[in-house]
Amino acid sequence: MKARRIATRTVVTVAVLALVTAGALWWIFGGDGAKRVTAYFDRAVGVYAGSDVQVLGVRVGAVESVTPRGERVEVVFTLDRDVEMPRTPRPW
Repeated sequence: MKARRIATRTVVTVAVLALVTAGALWWIFGGDGAKRVTAYFDRAVGVYAGSDVQVLGVRVGAVESVTPRGERVEVVFTLDRDVEMPRTPRPW
């Protein structure tokens, strides 16, 4: 009986560790790697969900949603994983 209890405890411990490891690896390496950004603008004329996000004419992402928020417009978009974003972006 004691050997069986030890074996069961070992199997459960290994299973839990495997699940935690798999979850951590998925969290670190999973997903498509796109960066999700929320920006607020005074106007967003001609910007729609599905519109391309471009830098100097090169597509670097896509707009997910455009939502009016009082006096501003909230635009949620994704950037490809290899696009670098400054810590304090400023409009051009």
